[in-house]
Amino acid sequence: MIPVILLSARAGEESKVEGLEAGADDYLIKPFTARELLARVGSHLDMVRMRSEAARREQELRFQVHLFLFLLSNYLIIHFVRLHLLIIVKLFFVLPSRITLYLCCNNINENNAKLGTIHRFR
Repeated sequence: MIPVILLSARAGEESKVEGLEAGADDYLIKPFTARELLARVGSHLDMVRMRSEAARREQELRFQVHLFLFLLSNYLIIHFVRLHLLIIVKLFFVLPSRITLYLCCNNINENNAKLGTIHRFR
């Protein structure tokens, strides 16, 4: 962005406000010195540099935040899926074998108990 400085012989407040409302960055009334003009041009150019640097830095920080959130969400998704896969593995592979073992043991104990009662009656 190039700063616009109006140079005018009209010294009234109304003229100055009108020029600034029209989009000028500054309004300099005649007579003015070359030193004052150069100082204003320099300060406006410095402001342009600072604004563009701030905009660049903001864009960089926004990118870093988006990258962080993307990586965090991927980590959470992976963690969530891993946790649920472990639960599924336990439900379908570990628990059924334990249940089967439990049922077998109970049947054996029940059969032994039945055998015991049968032996008692003989």
